[in-house]
Amino acid sequence: MEPLDQNVSLAAKRRPGRSRPVGQGASILVVDDDQSICDVLSDILATAGHRITKCLDGHSALEVIGRSQFDLVITDLGMPGMSGLELAELIHAAIPDLPVVLVTALGSQFTDADVVRGGIAAVLDKPFHFHQLHDTVN
Repeated sequence: MEPLDQNVSLAAKRRPGRSRPVGQGASILVVDDDQSICDVLSDILATAGHRITKCLDGHSALEVIGRSQFDLVITDLGMPGMSGLELAELIHAAIPDLPVVLVTALGSQFTDADVVRGGIAAVLDKPFHFHQLHDTVN
């Protein structure tokens, strides 16, 4: 995992609070190294009225977060280079009020300490249904 000071632009994104609840036309960053899964998640969320930005890896997600504000980040756990958990930890350290949802087939392997350390708002276990994604986002 990269030291946080290499992501100084994230620290500038610290916010005192979210301007609206996540469930109301939220700006959501979707991060998944599998383009097709990234596209499907994005399409589902866009259909629900959310504004979506997509990234295929954790490093590009950090760059995008440094330039834009988001209400929610949804990231896959298993990605090359930087895992979703590492991404969540970096985001949580710099922007503690930005919720991160992890999507994983390995949910049962998380400890409470992992969830707390990463500031993870929720874990969505694969496979999941549309309504589970909507319920998690809302």
